[in-house]
Amino acid sequence: MIAIVHVEFADTLPPQVPPHCEVSRIFHGNPNIIRDPSYMSQWTGVRDLFDNDPAVRDYVHQLANDYDRNTRPGEKWHRLLDANPDFANRYRRDPSIVEDSNLRNDEPEIREFIKTNPDVRPYLEDHASRSYNRDYRD
Repeated sequence: MIAIVHVEFADTLPPQVPPHCEVSRIFHGNPNIIRDPSYMSQWTGVRDLFDNDPAVRDYVHQLANDYDRNTRPGEKWHRLLDANPDFANRYRRDPSIVEDSNLRNDEPEIREFIKTNPDVRPYLEDHASRSYNRDYRD
């Protein structure tokens, strides 16, 4: 289902926004990003699409709402890691990296994810001492 949501969102983007662009990758890892005005201000094509087609905007917001309601914190985190393989490799080597004060500057997408998904913070604190695990049942 995650791939379908990703493709459906990419298919709704206007022609001036390439279908496999950064917006789509970030949305896949963190659907809540569409609620962040600073990110939306950077994505003029997406913002214009939402302004011109409220049905698309409402659909994408519904996807984000469903994500919040139906996705456990561990699954959210692993989706983000799937969308950010370079960071995932670093995290596999050192799960405590999420506590690094430089993370805010070095990984703004990860910082934004933690900010827009506060339910993930307790999951990360609980799992910081464990090795990387793709088990979404946590």
